[in-house]
Amino acid sequence: MEKLSVNGEISAVLHYSSDNFIICCHGLYSNKESQKYIDMAEMAGKEGISVIRFDFRGCGESAGDFYDSTLSNRIADLQEVIEYARKRFSNAKIALFGSSLGGMVSIIASSMDKKITSLSVLSTPYEIKEDLGVGKKFMEDLEKYDILKAAEEAAPMLIIHGRKDELVPIEHAKMIYAHAPEDKKILFFDADHSFSTFRKEAVEASLEWAKNHF
Repeated sequence: MEKLSVNGEISAVLHYSSDNFIICCHGLYSNKESQKYIDMAEMAGKEGISVIRFDFRGCGESAGDFYDSTLSNRIADLQEVIEYARKRFSNAKIALFGSSLGGMVSIIASSMDKKITSLSVLSTPYEIKEDLGVGKKFMEDLEKYDILKAAEEAAPMLIIHGRKDELVPIEHAKMIYAHAPEDKKILFFDADHSFSTFRKEAVEASLEWAKNHF
């Protein structure tokens, strides 16, 4: 395990095993220490797959103010982490694993980067209509993006959603699935938004999806 500072601002942890990478993207109020990303690092390592988990700026140990956070900023942060991996490991193949807002970020980043091998998204909305306490700037920036259109251009996608998700209705997963390209899969578990149950099953499925697409 190696602690990183990407561009002096983004705090990250690298678990290196090979040049096949899964980059983990946390949700709105979360950070890289979420148990699902620690589980992913541990399980992927046993399969010889590297993991990078990082804090978006304004979150966790990264620089910046949370209330300056926007979807655009988070996409840029992910792109910087991807670029770091590719510069340091010239043969890097990269898959994405994102939860909630991190899933939205992953879908958009994948639609803009055809070298992403696959992505797995958990508890991910295709739109956010109500202010989640992050302010006007965040909500205005959000309007620039069409997640369903981005999904049409995304890498092979695994969509995972909890039937008991209290924040994002299951219809969001079904809509994203309907718009994703043909190499896609959807899984439902009796889990809540944060996957406090069925977490390991969701991580295992995501790892298998990434592994099969490197």
